[in-house]
Amino acid sequence: MLVNKYQFQYFKVDDYLNAYTEKGAKDGKPLLSKVSKMTLDELWLRNPDIQNQEELELYWEMFEYISADLKSRANGIPMVAEGAVFLPRIMNKIGIFQTNYICIVPTKQFQYEQYSKRTWVSHYLSGCSNKELAFENWIQRDYLFASAVLENAKKLGYHTLVVDGTRSIDENYLAVEKLFDL
Repeated sequence: MLVNKYQFQYFKVDDYLNAYTEKGAKDGKPLLSKVSKMTLDELWLRNPDIQNQEELELYWEMFEYISADLKSRANGIPMVAEGAVFLPRIMNKIGIFQTNYICIVPTKQFQYEQYSKRTWVSHYLSGCSNKELAFENWIQRDYLFASAVLENAKKLGYHTLVVDGTRSIDENYLAVEKLFDL
């Protein structure tokens, strides 16, 4: 919505995660190499605490590739860059000001409800030997991840928005627009 209204560029990092993982594996990045070789069972049937810790570290490993892509797209037009990889501690380390970043995270219940409705989730997990456990682990990993990211964003003074389904998309949009004085 911001992209269309204000003619911003848009970069959705999830569209490139496989490419970044492959590049990192090729470059010998430890976690990216490990994850690139994992089966769906090895990935999703692990303890969610381990999944969360590795996810947080994985994004550090791949951020140099993301940063290079963002720099190659820089043309003076503001950009909305979306994705969990944009961790508050990474944004802080690279000098992103509090006025230029917002951390938007879902509640566990909202995430569960939304992912349960998405057909691509069941399709993606169809290769798991225990789809139900894989899904529960995924939701728990995302909850742990969102909690850690939210806490870190608040600690660093970044704007945050928790999405729980009580506000409409338009209400959340207006809140973001207001935060950025658009």
